Amino acid sequence: MLRIVNLSVYCGEKYILKDINLEIQKGKTAIVGSSGAGKTTLLKAIASILPKSLEIKGNIFLNGCDILKLPIDLRYKRRYFNYLPQESGALFDPLTKIKREIVSLPTNWFDNPKRILESYPPRLSGGELQRVALFFVLSQETVFTLLDEPVNFLDYTTREVVVDSILQSRKNLVIATHDPKLIRRLDRVAVIDKGELIFKSSLEETLNRFGKVEDFLRYFLSASKDR
Repeated sequence: MLRIVNLSVYCGEKYILKDINLEIQKGKTAIVGSSGAGKTTLLKAIASILPKSLEIKGNIFLNGCDILKLPIDLRYKRRYFNYLPQESGALFDPLTKIKREIVSLPTNWFDNPKRILESYPPRLSGGELQRVALFFVLSQETVFTLLDEPVNFLDYTTREVVVDSILQSRKNLVIATHDPKLIRRLDRVAVIDKGELIFKSSLEETLNRFGKVEDFLRYFLSASKDR
């Protein structure tokens, strides 16, 4: 289990995250919030990849161990987390062909996997690069996999296939997303607004309260504009 206790992230005197308390069980959890709410900062804090200009306070426990108290190199060595950024190209050397990092790609994700493997990252479209990066991250063995808007560059047809693959994986996932079709198939949801956690629940309880995922998203994302 991943347990976040009184987690705050500051840039100087301004907080980006404030007193986040959240327990993330094994399975698949959605982190929801408007743009700039703090979703990406939370994922990066968990993955220990925040910029050095930011100050972090609080605790992040993984199976009882406070990972923030471990040396940074030990956190990476133990491979607790893997993180997929929104800027998928950041994972790859632009001067190295994809095949140097990945041996094969799923044929149901790509029309021409061989062409992708023989390509340099800058020659791929945003959607192609996002799929490559997502497949690469999901193939890694870690305790939790953190995905930041993993399907936002994909067209409708490709998105359906990729979402199915994400959900069929047995990995523990924490996913920052606004995609209702993805959210409705996850186990839990949490909502961040202006750096604060304002809602957390199982998906079942969320649907009992709001009826539809779309109504749940509309309620919180429109309410954030009024706060």
